[in-house]
Amino acid sequence: MAAVNATVSRDTAPGAIIVTWSLGIADTGTPYQLSSSSDLTCHTFGTFGGATITWQGSSDGTNWHAMT
Repeated sequence: MAAVNATVSRDTAPGAIIVTWSLGIADTGTPYQLSSSSDLTCHTFGTFGGATITWQGSSDGTNWHAMT
């Protein structure tokens, strides 16, 4: 299992930030902090097979909670 860092693109659309993780089997995406925005929209795209995706948020970078 590898911890994979995000790739960030800010030049796709005005005001949009695209954060991408390219994950293999059993890999985990490392946290990405976007401190300038407290209200976000998240979309997940890809081919997932039997994978599980969990979106979590944290105010302190230590305690994580499921996003709803």
